[in-house]
This record gives sequence, C-alpha cells and structure tokens, in this order.
Amino acid sequence: MKRDPVRASVLATKIIPNVAADLAKEMGLEVHAALANTGGFSAEELAKIEKRAYDLGVKSYVALDVTQDYYNTAIKYMIFGNVLKNATYPISVSSERMSQATAIAKYAE
Repeated sequence: MKRDPVRASVLATKIIPNVAADLAKEMGLEVHAALANTGGFSAEELAKIEKRAYDLGVKSYVALDVTQDYYNTAIKYMIFGNVLKNATYPISVSSERMSQATAIAKYAE
C-alpha cells in the first residue's frame, strides 16, 4: 500500500538521527529541522550540523542565532546574581533550553 507523503515538522534543538531518518526515509514524511544556537558553535561546526541534517533527509534546515536574546533574557541575570546550581555548577548549563524552545516555537509560527 503506497502512502501519500504527509507533511510533518520536526523542530528540535538537536537533530536526533533515528527520528529524522525514520520520518523522512522510512515513513515518507517531510521533515524540517531547526537549531537554536545560543552560542558556542564555530562556523565549521554549524556547517557540519547542516550537512548532517540534509544527509538524514530533512527538507529544510535553519540555524537560528539566538545568542543575543539568550544573553538579554538569561545570562546577564545569572552573572548579576552569581547563580549556581547545587552551589556548584553555573546555572547556565541548563538555562539555554528555555531560550532554544522559545526561539524554535517563534520560528515555527
């Protein structure tokens, strides 16, 4: 039984290879990927991520630069407060997740 291609959007902060490959190649779905970059990636790393996304079969890929927004909404306040998680680790280790999720949701609109 041949299935008509169904358009599906997969927006994630990281491309999960099995999910992208399964949706695009095995299920015939159209996969769109986005990376919300909060900083730290070199141009070479971003190029490798983009290539990998297309190798996995995504229809489109975008890298969103949200570095400044992440600083304005989170990092500067952590610096002001010298905030630590469990009195040990900089809280910024996990704080980027909210900025990434927000950026991708706005992009998907």
